[in-house]
Amino acid sequence: MGTQKKAAEWAARDAISHHQSAAAPPTAPPETGGEGRRELDATPTVLRLPITTSPAPSTDQINQARPDPKMQRWLPALLRRAAPGGGAARLFASSSLLFDDTQEQFKESVRKFAQENIAPRAAAIDASNHFPRDVDLWRLMGDFNLHGLTAPEEYGGMGLGYMYHCISMEEITRASGAVGLSYGAHSNLCINQLVRHGSPEQRLKYLPKLISGEHIGALAMSEPNSGSDVVSMKCKAEKVDGGYVLNGNKMWCTNGPSAQTLVVYAKTDLAAGSKGITAFIIEKGMPGFSTAQKLDKLGMRGSDVSLFLRTALCHARMSSVKKAKVFMS
Repeated sequence: MGTQKKAAEWAARDAISHHQSAAAPPTAPPETGGEGRRELDATPTVLRLPITTSPAPSTDQINQARPDPKMQRWLPALLRRAAPGGGAARLFASSSLLFDDTQEQFKESVRKFAQENIAPRAAAIDASNHFPRDVDLWRLMGDFNLHGLTAPEEYGGMGLGYMYHCISMEEITRASGAVGLSYGAHSNLCINQLVRHGSPEQRLKYLPKLISGEHIGALAMSEPNSGSDVVSMKCKAEKVDGGYVLNGNKMWCTNGPSAQTLVVYAKTDLAAGSKGITAFIIEKGMPGFSTAQKLDKLGMRGSDVSLFLRTALCHARMSSVKKAKVFMS
């Protein structure tokens, strides 16, 4: 459709240019300059493209456009019982260059959810510097299957992939940047880390409650003197009988004050640089683990962020992140 529109614009511009040229009186040839060079005509050449129209979709195409059954909960009832030419045809009308028809309907549904449940609370979230307290928003998002978009169905997720997660992030953040930040830390930085790198036992233990919204997740990587330069982190993990002892500080941990499950990065080999960093799973209440004050901010105020102080005994190391890939600034 973009090419057709552009072609139409070019054709209209060509017609106007031709009309103006026909109406204008003839002009004398341009004079040569002082150095004998002829001045060039600066009028741009108009490219002509044929204008085509797309045929209306057939009944078979409309039927094929109907969404996957597992997506039905996100689609309006009208589309679930649509006849050809009705709601299903709307799927074709709503398609874009970025998303397929099911993704478009998912986007509309998440936007409706966010505008009804998050947007009305956005001002209070910012003013109070707290995640919503009048409603369990984590559970609401879990009931809407937003936490486990990238997680396998066997753990309660949807197994849909990153495009759906990006759509969800965009629509939630449209309603409240603070909620979007906390949601991303929970669903991507924590849940998706466990999906990609956790052992089967770890996934089975932690993912169901994180995906349902019963538990809140976080990731702790930044430190007071180590932000984008992750390799310079000072937090250390020493192997002992029964696990590892983590010693150090973490700062700017989104969801830190309320998280029950945290993915924490620490150095297991100081001489190995970026290859000596490992991810560990810390649970709220582990011996030696503590959080300091909640940090106040100028923006994203409802997204709870804190400073961590700890000397914690950790029994769970994420199995596939023995040598984590990190970036140096």
